Amino acid sequence: MEGRVKWFSKDRGYGFITDEDDKDHHFAVRDVVGDTLPSTGDTVSFGPKEALRGPRATRVSIVERKSESNNNGRALCQNCGKAIIPRIITHKGIPERSICPFCGCTHKDFQEESSMGPIGLMFLLLLFAGFASSAPKLFGFIFGLYLIWKICMYIYRCSSSAKHSDAQIVFPSKK
Repeated sequence: MEGRVKWFSKDRGYGFITDEDDKDHHFAVRDVVGDTLPSTGDTVSFGPKEALRGPRATRVSIVERKSESNNNGRALCQNCGKAIIPRIITHKGIPERSICPFCGCTHKDFQEESSMGPIGLMFLLLLFAGFASSAPKLFGFIFGLYLIWKICMYIYRCSSSAKHSDAQIVFPSKK
């Protein structure tokens, strides 16, 4: 049987699915098949079962995810299901993550996305130049500098994400 997730809370670990006959079925995290939890609005397949407290859904699996944004361009919170404009959390001026203004859960984590930036591109160009000039000592030196730079960036990110004493929330300006 298929239905749509009417409401699901990751914090509480349960939710409700509405089937084709507009009948609500209760389900919990233990009823979900796989490691991905459904969100509000997802289309799921499930096995209906009668329980003491009413209809229950078992073997819940996601058939189709609801789109990330709706027609007015707002993102949907994976936790509370509301249309949101995520708030950006910065630390020392560097965007760390965006959160839902209603429930406070993390919408997107910017620390997971690593980009090289201009310094990394400079090291890669020097690395390529050292390789192209067939100077193995220069190549080894530049590659060593690149590895040291990557290790320093990793240590900086780990140490700065551990301290949130000067973290601040940045609200988007109204147009």
